[in-house]
Amino acid sequence: MADSNRKTPDGFHKKPSLQNGIILLLLLALLATGAYSMSGSRRSWSAEAETTAPQFEEEQTKVSSEGDADRGIRIPGYSVIMVPAGTKNVSVDLYNPEENEVYFKVKLTLSDTGEEIYASKLLKPGQHLYEIELNRALEAGDYRLLLEYETLSMDGSYSGKNGAKLNCILRAA
Repeated sequence: MADSNRKTPDGFHKKPSLQNGIILLLLLALLATGAYSMSGSRRSWSAEAETTAPQFEEEQTKVSSEGDADRGIRIPGYSVIMVPAGTKNVSVDLYNPEENEVYFKVKLTLSDTGEEIYASKLLKPGQHLYEIELNRALEAGDYRLLLEYETLSMDGSYSGKNGAKLNCILRAA
């Protein structure tokens, strides 16, 4: 029969623990249960995949009414606006898209200094500005520009709507 009071290398006595044996048996049982359940789930998944057709969402249509506010406001964007250097009178194409149901006011501000170099009056939908007068002539170079669109309702109240502020480059050449 084995000695129940074995000595460890450091000289202490160690008794075999019933608790350690139970923990080992529980771990083995858990591993066996996990392996069994994983093998069973693979079989049921593949069988289900072979017999079940894919499910698709039903097609939906959006119900809209005349004057639907969800259409949004179209805002033109620019990466670079080119103008001639040394003159206040410049050719551009600033516009309010004809699909909009709002007026536009367009403002050009130099981002680095905060200097406003142009502000328009109201633009109707579909209206373009091809020639504008800047507040001052610009020397040749690239300027960081804040292009601001203020949008106003067309119902006579001229109340503000969703506007936009866009960053672009103003290139004076």
